[in-house]
Amino acid sequence: MAFQTDDWLMQRFYARNPDKTRFARDKQPFRLLDTGITNRDCTDDYRRENYPFTVMELVLEGANTISVDDDSFTVRPGDLYILPRHSTHTITFPNPDKLCIKKYFVADGPLLDYLLQVHNLFGIHYFPQARTEEIESCFDQIRTGFRVEPGSTWQEEALLVHKLIVLLSKNLSPDSDMRQFVLKVRYWIDRHLFERFELGKMCRDLGCSKSDLFRNCHKNFNTTPYQLHLKAKLEAARKVLRNSPTIKMKDIAERFGFSDCYHFSKIFKRQLGITPSEFRNGKEVPGEDPFSV
Repeated sequence: MAFQTDDWLMQRFYARNPDKTRFARDKQPFRLLDTGITNRDCTDDYRRENYPFTVMELVLEGANTISVDDDSFTVRPGDLYILPRHSTHTITFPNPDKLCIKKYFVADGPLLDYLLQVHNLFGIHYFPQARTEEIESCFDQIRTGFRVEPGSTWQEEALLVHKLIVLLSKNLSPDSDMRQFVLKVRYWIDRHLFERFELGKMCRDLGCSKSDLFRNCHKNFNTTPYQLHLKAKLEAARKVLRNSPTIKMKDIAERFGFSDCYHFSKIFKRQLGITPSEFRNGKEVPGEDPFSV
C-alpha cells in the first residue's frame, strides 16, 4: 500500500524509498533527505504533528514566528533554528507581503540527536544572530554535496553537520552555560510532565549532581527542581480543567501522575488555595495567582 501523507517531503522521501528499502536504511545513523534555499510566499502558515525529521534553517531575509512544542520565538535575518525530529511545530509568517528566504536541510536518524547532546545543544531550538561565514559555508557545502539518492554519501554529509554543530556551540554567548541549563531543564520537564518527579533521573538525564541542580535551579528559577516540575504539571492540569469539562477528575489525576483524586486535590489546593472542582467551576484563585505571567 502506498504511503499517504499531505507533506511533500514525506511523499517524496517515501516515494523514493519503498518500504523494504526504507527499513533497510533505518540502520544508518544519518540520512540527509533534502536541502536548499527557500524563496516562498509567506502566506502559508503550517503545523506539523510529531514530525519524524530534523529541520535546521538559517534565515537570510524575512521573519517567522516559530513554535516548537511549548517553546515560541520569532526569527529574523541572521538567526538559525532547529526543529527536532518527533516534535510538534508551527511556523507562521507575520508579514504576508514579504518573502522569507532561508537556507535549510532536513535530516533523519539518531546521529544528529547524539551530536546535539554531546555539544550541549539538545533542546535548544533558537540561535539568534548565528549567521557567520563559516556557518553559512556549512549550509552551502551540505547543499552542494547533496545527492538525489539520500544516504549515498551520509558520512561526508554527517561530518559537515557535525562541523556546523561545533560552530554553533562555540558561537553561543558568554552566558550560554546558564542559558543552556535553563533550556535543558525546561525541555526535561516538558518531556516528563505526566510522570512522577524523580530527582535522581533528572540529574542523570541532565548530567549534573544534585547539589549543582539545586544551586542552579535556585539561581535561575528561585525554586527547587520538584517545585518547577509541580508548577508545570499543575499549569497543564488547570488548562484541562478549564478547557475539557467532560474529563473526569480521576482521569486528570491519573494522567498527571497523582496517586488519586484526593492526592491531586490536596496538592492543587495547597498550591492555589482552592480545589480543582472549585477552579473548574470558575472560582478565582485567592490572592496572587502563583502561575500568572
